[in-house]
Amino acid sequence: RGPSVLLPGNQQSVNFAACGQVTNSYALSAGSGTYNATGTVGFTVTPSQPHLELKPLDGGSTVTAGNCHAMVLSQLDTFGNPAPAGGASFPITWLPGASQLEVFANGCSGGTVSAVTMAGASTNFSVRPKTKGALTVSAAADASVQLTVLPAGFDHVVFDGGSASLQAGVCSNALQVEARDIFDNALDTGTFSMGSTLANVTLSTTPGCSGGTPTLSFGPSGALYYRGTAVGSGQLVTDAGSGAFPFAVSANTPSRIVLDGGARTAVAGSCAGPVTAIFTDAFGNPTTNPTSLAVTLSYDGGSPLAGLSTIFAT
Repeated sequence: RGPSVLLPGNQQSVNFAACGQVTNSYALSAGSGTYNATGTVGFTVTPSQPHLELKPLDGGSTVTAGNCHAMVLSQLDTFGNPAPAGGASFPITWLPGASQLEVFANGCSGGTVSAVTMAGASTNFSVRPKTKGALTVSAAADASVQLTVLPAGFDHVVFDGGSASLQAGVCSNALQVEARDIFDNALDTGTFSMGSTLANVTLSTTPGCSGGTPTLSFGPSGALYYRGTAVGSGQLVTDAGSGAFPFAVSANTPSRIVLDGGARTAVAGSCAGPVTAIFTDAFGNPTTNPTSLAVTLSYDGGSPLAGLSTIFAT
């Protein structure tokens, strides 16, 4: 086996076989020393058993969700020779099957396709994945490529758990907050600011709401706690993207009585009023006392109010 054959002495001819690994058409000739080649024999090497190969066109295996990624599908024989497919069609599939993936015959424009056609020995097509994680793209049954899909940029936040309603001064249950991209993939990095549309609300990452602040740098995911002291309805919101968590703060239990109505002047023997006695919680939110209660009026120093013969309930 080699580039030459031995012609034994006293023989007119010798038989040999020609083998090749690179597809092409060759003209074989024979000569030795003083003997010149006087004829040629045509010899053509055709592809052996073909197989498919699938690769990213730029060689990269990492792609961001929503971006177009060009692929090249080739048909080669065992020795790497191109093996024209003659217009054969090859279905494109992927795993996990639940992953969102779009396949295009030409760039990432026009309609999507489920298979690509190969006229020669290779064809280009594009994919646009939308689900983060490991992705296996396959052509027919014998060619596949592994891609890693990264999430796109920050788009919105989602919430789970928490307390839709709470009393003033009481810290909420844990509210799970997660930043996601436009395709609803959870982000792996990045921070954003959280705040409240309702005044007198503080946010914290610590159970019990210790060290709470009106706004909080947060992300990309985790547990959030919130505490309000003023009655009202509001939302927890982020400074970028979308997503909001609605909640309401109600008054806590009564802890003090506040007189309302301003200063009064009365002529001796007549009434001044009305003066309103309001039950409030510890944060000044009006609330309701659950039982009837006798209210004792006093003046500076806490002494009983003198000089009033009668107090009327209006």
